[in-house]
Amino acid sequence: LIDWKARTCAKGIVSQEHLIAAASAASLSDKGAWRDILEQGLTASGGTKGRTMGTAVHTATEEADYGRDISHLPEGVFNDVQAYRSQMRQRNFEPLAAELFVVNDELRAAGSFDRLILHPPSKRAAILDLKTSSNKDSAKWSAVSWAIQLAVYANSVPYCHERGRLSWADLGLPTPNTDFGVIAHIVPGSSRCKFLKIDLKAGLEYARLATEVREARKDKDLVEEM
Repeated sequence: LIDWKARTCAKGIVSQEHLIAAASAASLSDKGAWRDILEQGLTASGGTKGRTMGTAVHTATEEADYGRDISHLPEGVFNDVQAYRSQMRQRNFEPLAAELFVVNDELRAAGSFDRLILHPPSKRAAILDLKTSSNKDSAKWSAVSWAIQLAVYANSVPYCHERGRLSWADLGLPTPNTDFGVIAHIVPGSSRCKFLKIDLKAGLEYARLATEVREARKDKDLVEEM
């Protein structure tokens, strides 16, 4: 990914005369100037297109889940959202909350999940995360990171800046199950959405392992002069 971004930035910069000039004049120590040049280079080569489209699809699915009108959206985004909503209806999933910030003290991790959903027949709540990778086979390469991410969310508690840590009941929400989560994968512009069930028990074990590795990397006393 880093190699791809470097190539894409370079391609964008050399295609724009003003960016070539800016890069030639900028000091290597001027991080702010280079950050701006690289971002513009990435945009010029189309490198931010996927990120921007993914953000649009995320926002649009949330609007649709809240029952708001999305008929004004571009056809491609509208069809992607309709595919997502169709999958939600087929499985009787009911959205309960979106973009809720949670914390996990054991793992020293925090973040905001996309959705908390309820499956009425089983009365089980689950974390759902929306993925908009353009690679339709991204689950093959991202399964572990997805499992870790959703396991952290499912084993966390809500956090409010004004009130601190809260229970799920404090917000009138059911506690998410910690056995499985749901990935909703949309390839932007495809008019398709695939739902995947992901193992959160394995994800939690990997999250704990990652935490151990993170802590181990802080050990500076492994070597000494001979």
